[in-house]
Amino acid sequence: MVMNFDKAQKEQSFFQDVIKGTIAFAVVLEFLVGLYPFNLFIEFLLVPALVLLGGMLALVEAKQEFSALKPFQFILSFLGFLMLAQAVRGLFIQPDSFFSLDGLLSFLLPAVLTILFLPFVYFFALFAAYETLFVRLEIQNRKTSAKLIGYAKRRILVRFGINLRKLTKWSKQNFHLRFETKESVKDLVNNRIILG
Repeated sequence: MVMNFDKAQKEQSFFQDVIKGTIAFAVVLEFLVGLYPFNLFIEFLLVPALVLLGGMLALVEAKQEFSALKPFQFILSFLGFLMLAQAVRGLFIQPDSFFSLDGLLSFLLPAVLTILFLPFVYFFALFAAYETLFVRLEIQNRKTSAKLIGYAKRRILVRFGINLRKLTKWSKQNFHLRFETKESVKDLVNNRIILG
């Protein structure tokens, strides 16, 4: 999420999508498959095979000349069903490992940690948006006094605070950030934001 913080600025539903992704049905399946693995020898064989098959399928999707590798998609699907069958078998043989307090905690922990991490990502994206805006502001007003630039930064901070969405909208709609007086700073900062 930290590497993709710029998506938080561009996509309005970034944080909602992350929360939905942490509670999706696929997460339950992934947890279930991870809870009941095969024995060590089979897992050692399975991991490189899955990596190789995944790479082949990426080639098939990327380039048309590798379409002869399409049957490997069936093999990958078969291995996925095999892993799911192993998990369901383990669930019937050892249901207490899934339906216990420890099982519940180990299932919920990644989702809770992801949700608790979201404010950090939000403020990281907010800091990056302000930093980008302030660099643009300084470049476009090189001949302006540092005192006036500082005044403009403070006005922007007061106007938008921690509202990332409004800040990015305003920044996109006001690409030219030139000003010469405090009145022109007020006019620039008070420009109406057209939310789309």
